[in-house]
Amino acid sequence: MKYVRCVLLTGALFNIAAGLKCADSKVLSRYKVSQHAAKGKFTESTPPSETTDFWWINLCEEHSEPVPDKCKDDAMFCHRQQVKLDDGKEYVTQVFDVPRNQEVDVEELRDGFQVSFTGKWGERERKVKVRYTCADDKAEDEVSAEGAFGAHTTPVEVALRGPSGCIQATEKSSGIGGWITWLVIYAVLLTLIYLLAKSYMSVGHGSMQDFREEFVERSTNLVSSLPEFAKEVMGKVVGGGPSSRGGYSAV
Repeated sequence: MKYVRCVLLTGALFNIAAGLKCADSKVLSRYKVSQHAAKGKFTESTPPSETTDFWWINLCEEHSEPVPDKCKDDAMFCHRQQVKLDDGKEYVTQVFDVPRNQEVDVEELRDGFQVSFTGKWGERERKVKVRYTCADDKAEDEVSAEGAFGAHTTPVEVALRGPSGCIQATEKSSGIGGWITWLVIYAVLLTLIYLLAKSYMSVGHGSMQDFREEFVERSTNLVSSLPEFAKEVMGKVVGGGPSSRGGYSAV
């Protein structure tokens, strides 16, 4: 069963259980996160070896993408650490993945949003925080991790910068255009209510046929007068109306 729990923080905080369908989230549905999966790779020299961390996150169940090697099939988040020795041999030393049935907290921020969840790594529970920010000039999300994964007492903090943290195009376009649309809708509704009320008052206790004829006549008169009204308004706006000048004119 899915549910949403709201808490007042910097933004709105939502708790979502079961597989995360982003379209059902009030916050996540506004962003492009359901269209992308993020992955990152970081290599560090750790003599006598070389250590590489692989990060992968596919937050929304709407987006389908193969899970990386060594990660569980039902993972929505996975971190894999791999060590390459100086003889060229490679070993996977750590795998930490979080299944889709984990609860996910979503917090909307001023410059994006943050998700947090908890997964089990061996006998320990690890808290993960992933922060999304928008970079609409990038085709894929860039992943960076803050702090060492081996610090078991601190949360795993991952930062994603890319298209996933950007608001949907329909959300951006709603502004002045949206207000104009609503104003037109309200104007039409108020006009319709006015015509119905005036028609009803005119016929009094007359028949339904009388009311319909009165309503049609008033509506027709209103529609036929609109072009002349619009022409008069445009004339006032463009021409500024007739100007008067005092004094005598030369003959």
